[in-house]
Amino acid sequence: SGLAVAGMVVVIGFELGKTAVEKILAPTAVNLTPLLFIILIGSMAVKLWLCLFNTRLGKYIDSSTLLATAADSRNDVISTGAVLIAAVVEKFSGWQVDGYMGLAVAGFILYSGVMLAKETISPLLGEAASPGLQKQIVAILEKEPTVLGYHDLMVHDYGPGQRFGSLHVEMSQEIDPLFCHERIDDLERECLEILGVHLVIHYDPVVVGDPEIEERKALIAGVLAEFDSRLRFHDFRMVRGQGHTNLIFDIVLPTDLHNEKKNIKNALENALTANYQGRTYLVITFDVENFNLY
Repeated sequence: SGLAVAGMVVVIGFELGKTAVEKILAPTAVNLTPLLFIILIGSMAVKLWLCLFNTRLGKYIDSSTLLATAADSRNDVISTGAVLIAAVVEKFSGWQVDGYMGLAVAGFILYSGVMLAKETISPLLGEAASPGLQKQIVAILEKEPTVLGYHDLMVHDYGPGQRFGSLHVEMSQEIDPLFCHERIDDLERECLEILGVHLVIHYDPVVVGDPEIEERKALIAGVLAEFDSRLRFHDFRMVRGQGHTNLIFDIVLPTDLHNEKKNIKNALENALTANYQGRTYLVITFDVENFNLY
């Protein structure tokens, strides 16, 4: 519905622009009588009230249709105001500016129509979760004591009641997997009941309390912090072999550091070589920062 309103706004803007060009090429006098002036003022007042009412209600119930309708009412106020201004200017100066005023208003209406279409198309295609919704999901996760960490949150928002997401949570491998599964089910159900989000949570068991693993994690955290304080990592695993050791983990990479992957890996390899004997191979997956929350 919102997209349909946006389409009508674009059509109105185009038609107004066409009429304005015709008036510029063939100017005609604006005949504004006192009665017509009163009617236009009344129309502007009603449309302004509709704009404010629909804006407030649209934000309250999160309706793109009402917000688009509010924008349409706002455009009506601007168009009518342009007619009045043109009439007043012509009456006191003799300048016929109605066509130019109409062209300027048409440009504004076309721009607002395109922006409205963009805003209404986004939820139809599926958009990222708002920061507020992300914080609400995180608040539910942080109340659960078995959750040690969380990452890779992806939410596709198709409007109220149509939100679907996925998330990884880290839990100690020492906890019974059946109990972890039960707690994950509870978290998914809570997100659906409270936030209306159909969330699928992936269970990541992590090793807790291994001194060797914790030591290497601390070293990696220090190197990343020194390289850039925004760098974080998760899903850390250490696979010991007879000839070498594999360190497997994901690094959350800000967009502006996309070209620094090789330098980050080299800094980590140099630090590990300087602090530990034997061969250590790094298996790193660089994640997009937008899909990771901590």
